Amino acid sequence: MNKKVVSITSLSFLGLVYCSSASAELKPFYEKSADELHCGYKNDKEKIVIKAKYDGCGTFSDGLAAVFKDGQDYSQLQGFIDETGRLVIPIEHEVNPDERDGDYKSFSDGLVAVYRKGAYGYMNKDRDLVIPYTYKDASNFKDGLAIVSRKGKYGVIDKTGKIVVPLNYDWLSNYSDGLALYTAKNHWNDDFSYGYIDKKGSIAI
Repeated sequence: MNKKVVSITSLSFLGLVYCSSASAELKPFYEKSADELHCGYKNDKEKIVIKAKYDGCGTFSDGLAAVFKDGQDYSQLQGFIDETGRLVIPIEHEVNPDERDGDYKSFSDGLVAVYRKGAYGYMNKDRDLVIPYTYKDASNFKDGLAIVSRKGKYGVIDKTGKIVVPLNYDWLSNYSDGLALYTAKNHWNDDFSYGYIDKKGSIAI
């Protein structure tokens, strides 16, 4: 085989790999069976890759997706599957009742916020609790930082659990372009004003 044929064959192969990889993105779908709604996952060609057997399905992030089973008294438990459908983290972790059927936590930067008895901590993919159950609210990590709250005040922690921005704010958004939106009571103490802080907690705006 001459070099030209080898080159074309290689490019064709790479193209197939790229297309296969691009088509591998899985998205939840729902189907009704015996008056119950269950979900699974399809690829972008609408082919079922993971059968509908869960009571709730999150989107894939960091290679894993949260899946849910309903418990008693409107409770819900979650675990995580990989893109083959293998359950890599058992469905045994509590879901915050305030987030049920809402904005579920997902893996990011190798960690996920997990909930237990009214508090959040963070777990890695080996199911190790690397940041204790300490916070009333906790965001997904982004660029090594997460927004957390305790006693009604918000701040920022890094992946080791170290507080890098003190929990002094009435509210904080996730960082974007190095800045996070914050709120604070205004001079008249009857309403809130908005500004931005940087990743060290210094007021930028």
